[in-house]
Amino acid sequence: MQYLVTLICGVALGLMGCSETAGNDLCEGVVCEDTECRSGGLCDPSNGVCDFTPVADGTACGDDKGTCQQGSCQVACTEQGIRDAITAGVGPYTFDCNGPQTVVTKAEIVIDNDVILDGEGNLTIDGNRHHRVLSVSENVTAELLGLTMTRGNAGAAASGGGIDNGGTLTLMNSTVSGSSASNGGGI
Repeated sequence: MQYLVTLICGVALGLMGCSETAGNDLCEGVVCEDTECRSGGLCDPSNGVCDFTPVADGTACGDDKGTCQQGSCQVACTEQGIRDAITAGVGPYTFDCNGPQTVVTKAEIVIDNDVILDGEGNLTIDGNRHHRVLSVSENVTAELLGLTMTRGNAGAAASGGGIDNGGTLTLMNSTVSGSSASNGGGI
């Protein structure tokens, strides 16, 4: 009986164009899209992860707002640099900070494009208690890595003094502190 089941399964796999290794190629359906600071994306069939080669450091990013550094686009460590990265979208973006730096913003930063922002533990975004630090728009996916958001103020009728999240937000190695709102002072 065991041989009959094996034979039937073997014939079925052969008719479907499958082989015995079907399902082991984790690259099936994975598309390795090149980004502006990485090229030569290949999917490793053992783990389904794309492996990219960084372009030469100093190469201009596609939007001329920064330069490629170690596989990510590096932008100015300023409020405008943060806004430029969000406008360009995707990423990852790092910031040209010479050590720890605090950027006091003039207005709330709205993340309205899918983006990855990596402060590398050096960038603090400060709302100066005058406005919310940042918000993530509906249907937007944002990753914030190694950033500190502080001193946001959403006002008495709003929520999320540090971050108001309407999309999909991932925070890694980041801090939200010292912010206020009527509901959810931090996030």
